[in-house]
Amino acid sequence: MARASLAVIRKENHGLEGRATVTVSCTLALLLALGSLGAVQPAEDSLQPAIQLLEQGMLSEALESLGRLKLTEPSNPRLYYYSGVALLRMGRVRESAVELTESLRLDPAAPRTALLYAEVLFRLGHPAQAAAALAPLESEQALEQLDPPGRWLLSDLYYRLDRLDASLAALEPLLSEQPANPRLRQRQGEVLLALGRPGEAASAFEQVLAAEPDSAPAHYGLGLAAQALGNSAAALSHLERAHQLDPKAAYAYRLGLLHLESGEPARALELLGPIEAEGERQPEIFSALMRAHRRLGNTEEAKRYAGRFQASRARRQQDRESGRRAERLLAQASDALQGQRVSEARDLLERVLEIEPDNPTAHGYLAKIYLSSRRWNEARPHLEALEAARGDDFEVHYLWAEFWHRQRRPQRALPRAEAALRLRPADAESRNLLGHVYLALGREAEALRQYREAVALAPSRQDFRLNLQSLEKRLQPPERR
Repeated sequence: MARASLAVIRKENHGLEGRATVTVSCTLALLLALGSLGAVQPAEDSLQPAIQLLEQGMLSEALESLGRLKLTEPSNPRLYYYSGVALLRMGRVRESAVELTESLRLDPAAPRTALLYAEVLFRLGHPAQAAAALAPLESEQALEQLDPPGRWLLSDLYYRLDRLDASLAALEPLLSEQPANPRLRQRQGEVLLALGRPGEAASAFEQVLAAEPDSAPAHYGLGLAAQALGNSAAALSHLERAHQLDPKAAYAYRLGLLHLESGEPARALELLGPIEAEGERQPEIFSALMRAHRRLGNTEEAKRYAGRFQASRARRQQDRESGRRAERLLAQASDALQGQRVSEARDLLERVLEIEPDNPTAHGYLAKIYLSSRRWNEARPHLEALEAARGDDFEVHYLWAEFWHRQRRPQRALPRAEAALRLRPADAESRNLLGHVYLALGREAEALRQYREAVALAPSRQDFRLNLQSLEKRLQPPERR
């Protein structure tokens, strides 16, 4: 079978196996994150208790420990890296991205952080950004800094990003070190199959089955390879065995198609019927059901599934087009804001919300626009929507703190400003804002400390320096003013 045909097979299966892929990828990310935890530098002994908590699965406790350390070491990138690890393991992916972004800001040349950040971006639905995040890992020097779990995750990410040659290249050193590893051989077979090399893929899957005779993924892969090589009997045998071992939707769909192509529509219906609900996400299932009913002479059922196929495919296409349109509008709004064209940006962002009413990025931008123009009533619904989408998030707390501070309600601003600082202690803006809040509450010594920290973190900011100098002068004895 030609490479193009194999690509079609892979795309069909990818939609059906998406959830499983995310689960496996999460495991891989954590293997990476925890793969070299023992290699802590002597200067970072303070990290050891938090790392031990991570290793023991005590994630909330680890996060609290790291949070305390951030107060004394706000510029230590590894604190944010391990916070990102903990949050990812807790399923708080967006918050993990925030921590990893800060870690990379403090140490842009950290390969493990860049790799884990790319994984998080992919899981958030940003494959283009994930691919860009992997760019620093293309040098041999960076690759040498990755341990085996890191190289495995790199290969896995390349595979999911359809960079198949790069995926295979990242896998080869691991196979050289562990030629009998079934998991590595399984992935090698999957990549080779997607590259249109079914003979080599079959060899890889056979090696997996020699070690693990009841491996459903290996039987499935070998079935696809046999089908690509024109061996229908072997394809049917292996796909049947895969389905017996694991009757998941992807296996049922591919086996059902093979029976349909072999002139057995009744058997195809037995396999496709139980996974009908997946057709809303994978329209090809409705198409297969339509063809099976048509061959059995069930005209009305065939028409019904034809309609469901068309509707499901149209919805999926519309969703994709809407998502791309929203992304373009967001990019235009960002450019408009950078060019100080605020009114234009506001209109573009409102158009984003017409397409995606819950888009957190658009709500965040609009909240900032309305806060800067002191339009409190218009800012508030966007802040509420942003918090509903992101929860305990730095930007959420910071904007709420600014919202209450600008309305001269420091008691309401205080918990938000402190929460923002807890999440990002090295952020100069947060410290400056907390200084304002403390000052409004009459807590001048605490305000002075925050202003000093803000200046230390951002020495080029004259407004921070003026805040500090103003308070220092105010606190001097009258005779020294």
